[in-house]
Amino acid sequence: MEAFVTNWLPWVAHGLLLICCLGGLVGSALPAVPGTIVVFLGALLHGLLTGWSPLGAGTQVLLLVAVIAAQALQYAVSAMGARKYGASKWGVGGALVGMFLGLFLPIPVLGPFVGAFAGALVAEWIVMDKEHKEAARAGFGALLGAVGGLMAELGVAIAMVSWILMRFVVG
Repeated sequence: MEAFVTNWLPWVAHGLLLICCLGGLVGSALPAVPGTIVVFLGALLHGLLTGWSPLGAGTQVLLLVAVIAAQALQYAVSAMGARKYGASKWGVGGALVGMFLGLFLPIPVLGPFVGAFAGALVAEWIVMDKEHKEAARAGFGALLGAVGGLMAELGVAIAMVSWILMRFVVG
């Protein structure tokens, strides 16, 4: 049994890390999957199984900061998109709530996008009493912002996976 752990456990850890990195990249391109979290958890699991080599404490902290930044960036870009197209604070809030509620819509992959649009639209139309056209414009901005936020998260996930690969190459 000891030979198995010594010889095979690192390979199992590498395989799990690879699966998490690939899954995280794919997940970052889908609105309902927190891809950067998947990449981080894969790196953390790899560290636990291999004695933190080559993904030591510094790399783990860096990846955790990247995860937090990616989540914040995704919401910030979504809010900026809505604001750019005339959404009020209520519209931005509606878009963020709509993105979350959109996760539960039976529309595969597109639920958070539909939710962001609908949330901003409803908030602007009902709460702010804007005309339909203005409310729809804010909803469109929220939709564009949600797509932009998703692309920002994908960019962070690519950077995380690149850093992990570099740690294996450089050591």
